[in-house]
Amino acid sequence: MNQSINEELGHLTSQLLDGEISETDHKKLSMLLANSADNRRTYLEYIRLESLLHWESNDIADTPLAFENSKKFVLLSFPFWAGSLAAVFLAMTAIWWTYQPMGSDNTQSYADHSPTPVSTDSQVGSVAQLSDTAQTPFEKFRDFEHKSFSLQSPSLEEQARRAIEILQDRQSPPQHGIFEYFGPIKRWNRMHAMLTPAENGILPASGSNMMGFEKMAVSVESQTAEIEETVQVLDVRQAIKKSTNEKAKIYAAVKFNQSFGDSQEGAEFGITLQAFKKEESLSPQELVRSDQKLSADRDPSTWNELSSELEIPHDAEFVVISLTARKFGPDSLLANTSSYYADDLELFLTFDNQSTLGPI
Repeated sequence: MNQSINEELGHLTSQLLDGEISETDHKKLSMLLANSADNRRTYLEYIRLESLLHWESNDIADTPLAFENSKKFVLLSFPFWAGSLAAVFLAMTAIWWTYQPMGSDNTQSYADHSPTPVSTDSQVGSVAQLSDTAQTPFEKFRDFEHKSFSLQSPSLEEQARRAIEILQDRQSPPQHGIFEYFGPIKRWNRMHAMLTPAENGILPASGSNMMGFEKMAVSVESQTAEIEETVQVLDVRQAIKKSTNEKAKIYAAVKFNQSFGDSQEGAEFGITLQAFKKEESLSPQELVRSDQKLSADRDPSTWNELSSELEIPHDAEFVVISLTARKFGPDSLLANTSSYYADDLELFLTFDNQSTLGPI
């Protein structure tokens, strides 16, 4: 029974990769994937092997071997990207159905701290998820094609510039963030919008909430998957003005974690600190930045800590704090079978290594 289903699944997958699958067979393949987790895992293995075959075939594309008189079956026919992308879309749909997480309330407030174990040599993480309405498998596949492979999310620089514009213009709404004050520091903060309770086998590092990353954007051709989250923007103009001739620095520390999934390797997590200057009628200009990264393990029971620091130039006006999660290689296709999280983000400002403002 299982063998016949696997043979049929392999046949339908080949048709899909060839771009020759009919709508009826397409629906049939979708139903097979929707009704069985084993079918989805088998299908993912087919797609992963075919993707490896496709990527490696580029290295021998110019080999002077031609069989002009034979019409041999080719798994990825021209245009090669059409069948490949359709297969990957369906693969990610299968992943989505298999690993649909519980919903979470992102409006919960911070809670008291009660630390859990921390490992300092590796990291993992987790994701905020989309909700589904009742749809047929074919409709889910069609909608997922437009949702999950969009690479139009703004870059860190674009996110930072938008946040600075919001923070500088007191008349603008905060747009998914809130304004807060810490002495001379004004902050635009969107951490509350990322909060989620324990889920997917991950407990917060402390308290009852943690920050969940959105789904990663996956690029099939470059074999990468990534998500970048701008979490805070600090208006340091008044603080810098009060500390003329003093050296100002910002210190940041954060913990990362990752849930179990089908991927074979942990993600690469990072924290980015950027200092910007904003002049009238001009877009914000980046003055200096610091990027710190770590390679994660796959143990969801421990949180891994990463820290960074940045010397703030005297002409800086804003400091932007961003978090990232990335995956590389064939494993990136399975990135969204895991969820990625951060917790215990702490920031300190120091002036001339004497006075300290924080944690903020």
